[in-house]
Amino acid sequence: MSSNKPKSYSQLFWNKAGPALIILILVIAAEIGAFAYGRLANKFNREGVVATGIVTAVEQYEALEIEAFYEDLRNNYDDGDIITVISYEYRDKAGNLYTDENLSRNLAIEKIPKVGSGFEMRYLASDPETHEARIGHIDSNVAALHWIATFFGALTLGYVIWGAFAARKKFNSTTERRKRRQAELENRPT
Repeated sequence: MSSNKPKSYSQLFWNKAGPALIILILVIAAEIGAFAYGRLANKFNREGVVATGIVTAVEQYEALEIEAFYEDLRNNYDDGDIITVISYEYRDKAGNLYTDENLSRNLAIEKIPKVGSGFEMRYLASDPETHEARIGHIDSNVAALHWIATFFGALTLGYVIWGAFAARKKFNSTTERRKRRQAELENRPT
C-alpha cells in the first residue's frame, strides 16, 4: 500500500541501494583484514627462514569423527569429507624443535605425504613458532582476499549506482511529483 506522503530522494535512495551500502561496509572490513594479514605476509617475505619440515604422522578421519576435536572445523566441511591430519616438526637455527599439524580436506591419495618425508617450509626469525607449511601460502591468501573484496566491492558499487539512478527516476516520476505538489498545496498558508 502506497503512502500519500511524498518521499525525499534520500529515502528513495536508501530503499533502493541501502542494503548494498551495508555489504560495501563489510567489503571494506574484509580489506582491512586482508591488510592485517598482508602485514604477516610482508614479515615472512622480510625475515622468513626456510627450514625442512619432517612429517611425523598422517591420519585420516571422516569429518564427523574429527570436528569434535577441532573447533575450527565445525561448519567448514561436509559430512562425507575425508580429513587428512598431517603432523610435522621442524627446527629453528638454534636447534629448538617445534611441532604442528595441518588439516587437508579430500586430499588426493598421491598427495598424501609419507611419514619421515621432508618438505620445504618457512618460519619467522623473530618468532619461530609462527610458520607457514607451504611457502607463499599467506601471500596467496592475501591476494585472493584482495580479489574477492575487489569483485564484491565493484559489484556493490554498481548496485549503489543503479540504486541512485532508480531512486532519481522514482523521485522524478509523475506519482511522486504529484505527491510533492499536493503536499505543497496542503502546507501553503491561506
